[in-house]
Amino acid sequence: MSLKIKKLLLPDYKDLKVLRELNKEEIINIDKKYNLNKFFIFKRKVKNVILYILKNTGLLSLIKISIPRSLKSVHWKYENIAGLYVKLHKKSKKLKYIAINEKNKIIECEGLITPYYAECLNRLHKLYKLNSILEVGAGELTTLDALIQKLKKKPKKIGAIDISFKRLLEGKKFIKKKNKINLLARADASKLPFSDNSFDMVYTANCLEQVPELFLKSVSELVRVSSGIVVIIEPSFEFGSNSSKNYIFKKGYTKINANHFKKLNFKLIYRDILEFRYYIAGTEIIILKKKKNNNKNKTKTKTKTNFICPTTHENLFQKKNYLSNKSKSINYPVKDSISMLCAEDKI
Repeated sequence: MSLKIKKLLLPDYKDLKVLRELNKEEIINIDKKYNLNKFFIFKRKVKNVILYILKNTGLLSLIKISIPRSLKSVHWKYENIAGLYVKLHKKSKKLKYIAINEKNKIIECEGLITPYYAECLNRLHKLYKLNSILEVGAGELTTLDALIQKLKKKPKKIGAIDISFKRLLEGKKFIKKKNKINLLARADASKLPFSDNSFDMVYTANCLEQVPELFLKSVSELVRVSSGIVVIIEPSFEFGSNSSKNYIFKKGYTKINANHFKKLNFKLIYRDILEFRYYIAGTEIIILKKKKNNNKNKTKTKTKTNFICPTTHENLFQKKNYLSNKSKSINYPVKDSISMLCAEDKI
């Protein structure tokens, strides 16, 4: 199966425009750009130790400072750049990026790498014969839009969540005439507002990198709401080049490693560097599946997908412009057809 999946992930160059191969001098110059001096590394490690001590002693809550890579800081960042990805998508023919291909050739390409991610997801969707999909960390819906356009058989249910309402709103405007998303919500990846086994395929694409402390909890949630497979496409520290590792370390992204997949109850189907990826912060792909004993209620829950309260897991029901539980004691607003389902959104 691993070899079969590896072949499925080979790039289709109909969707990718390669301009040229870089020479050795150009590659050396790129690598120099991402070198980190020993003093920077030392400062970062000291900073991380101090933050760890503050968090574990409860002192952090007493200090009003912005914590890098916290969910709050990531939310603020993306609210403030809402619309950027749609703009990039619209002018993609004018953009260029450096990639590394399946032959380890470092190349300059035109456009965006999104069509390759979409094709990988499309092939996996076809391989496993899936009928519903959820993108977690969907941003402005550009990856999901590209995927839906590739699918020959449209899924019965399509869901998308992101921490940023403004980004989802931009994405909704971007795709409203082409593709229908049944379930669209502002939500936290570590507290998904869906019942168990709600979607055949749940995936992320450059999302879980952002909040390292929530990585394991988020992966656990992806598995919980999946009735089929979970696909994780994220920057690879373990398989990346030294330049990639330096970039990920500097950014403070999640350093995915083998130990992450020993702590949760699922089956690891496949994990490797993607066959086509950015040269810097190149992605790996991870395919997970629930262990059999977690799928006892699959038939019962798979047929109906409802929003649930992300904290109590109670079913939520539509009540005009808000969602409410049966007793009406928990209420979440709905704005522009986007359900606001983070804990702090409760009204």
